[in-house]
Amino acid sequence: MNKKKSRFAPLDSKHLTGRVIRLPRLPRETEGFLRGGSVATLQNKNLFFNLSLSVIIIAVFAVVVVGVLGFEGGVRASMLTDFETGENTNGSIGGGTGYFRHQSGKENYLPVVSPGAQGTNYCVEYITESWELAENGDHPQSFYIDHPSLRTLIEEADGANRMKAWIKLPEGYELGNSYNLHIGTYTRDPEVSSNSLGAHYYHYFNVPASDYWSLIIANEHPQAQSGSNNEIGNNPTLVQGWNYYEGFTRFYFHNKGGSWPAVGTWSYLIDEVEFYHEDEPENTQDITSLSCSYFGEGHFQLNWHGDLRVEPNPHFYEVRYSNFLITNANYTSATIAPGCTSVTEVDGSYNWMSADFTIPITDGTAYFAIKDLSSDNPYVTRIDYPISLEQNDLTPPSRSNSQPTGTLSSGTTQTTISLTTNETAVCKYGTLMNVPYDSITNTFSSTNSTTHSQTISNLSDGNICHYYVRCQDESGNQNPDDFEISFSVASPPHTAYGLSNFIQLVADWLKSEPPTLESDVNGDGVVNTRDLGIMMSNWQ
Repeated sequence: MNKKKSRFAPLDSKHLTGRVIRLPRLPRETEGFLRGGSVATLQNKNLFFNLSLSVIIIAVFAVVVVGVLGFEGGVRASMLTDFETGENTNGSIGGGTGYFRHQSGKENYLPVVSPGAQGTNYCVEYITESWELAENGDHPQSFYIDHPSLRTLIEEADGANRMKAWIKLPEGYELGNSYNLHIGTYTRDPEVSSNSLGAHYYHYFNVPASDYWSLIIANEHPQAQSGSNNEIGNNPTLVQGWNYYEGFTRFYFHNKGGSWPAVGTWSYLIDEVEFYHEDEPENTQDITSLSCSYFGEGHFQLNWHGDLRVEPNPHFYEVRYSNFLITNANYTSATIAPGCTSVTEVDGSYNWMSADFTIPITDGTAYFAIKDLSSDNPYVTRIDYPISLEQNDLTPPSRSNSQPTGTLSSGTTQTTISLTTNETAVCKYGTLMNVPYDSITNTFSSTNSTTHSQTISNLSDGNICHYYVRCQDESGNQNPDDFEISFSVASPPHTAYGLSNFIQLVADWLKSEPPTLESDVNGDGVVNTRDLGIMMSNWQ
């Protein structure tokens, strides 16, 4: 599902300070008319055309201004990159040169792969590299830099107070004792000599591995500053003269957990990286670095951090959910999530809270809100998870209606084997059991739909046939087991046998000459116990 994005970064009134907006110059006659000039001048057709053209210009300009300034109300958003061009760059959205790459100092782009989060076509993939593991141990980093050489400000972050992204961590990636992933940010980049007031911050997340995508949201409250043990409050750069996100030049996702196999065999996915402005007041002091992970069938896990970084957090939290948007005003109308009336700090952690529950919402959007019951702060913090857009098909196709079955008539030398799947799939077949899908060499000649068929030749009377089928759906899910199509071909009809036939068979058995037609009952060219068995079963 392609999404149409605006290439303009949203602005608000404070971002227009000191900026000059030049309106298009109107024709002199039109200016006179707008100032109250004579109506008689409109009798001139050329003047009327100029006036109409001017009105059109004003209307178009107004539309553009509204689009640029984002006068739509509510939450203003600016996508940094969604990779829907199939390239690892934000050039098509913000016009910048930024891209995701491996560890700082390396200019290699991360590859774009399919599919992406939320039903989109593409995302970016981090894959372990030997040089990066050597530099960082088990802590690989996926950097985004708006301009690698100039370290220019990320224009999409201008005016934002939130950053969110979709993350998909692989099987075996473990939760940490406080966090297993952090976002490192550079605001007014301290490595640029002219930005002596710049700083490097960290947002801590604990995100579980799942077959589904996880949503993470960072507000203006990082957990730590590089080189400092001081506790960090909201909007820490404000004392330096700028809002936190307005100073962004680069950031990175830094993995701090999981089981690390061989180089090149471990990867995770990033998609839909977005800066936005949340207008609804939230408790960003006591509820920070929020993530929502889904496991299917209404099973969710929310993880977040509190205010402090190295001190115990004695606060109690409540989690509510709904199928409607939760606000501060209607929070009590939402339902308390099972077991989430007094969520506390996870034992042995530093300010990490976790809520794991199952709710009766399996389609549409699940809305969540967290409230700090131990704080005087009246506001809640929200996160929404659109299940209906999470199009991860995790189930292999089911197979049914095998054909043919039973026994085919004698003399059949060719038939069509077939089956039905519950979704579009490509099916393969073979005569050996327990062969993985990718290793099966025979593909049904008619497949890539829900009905699959293949003509089988060289059948002979008396044979029993077994074919084993595995299929793969459009999402890449393969059957882990065999689906059997089995049938037989009847033997030719036999005449009744008696004592004379038995004597002839024994005689043919004892001589070296080719057997007679009567003794070679099954027609295989030899006289043996098979012929005797057929004869005795038809004895009269």
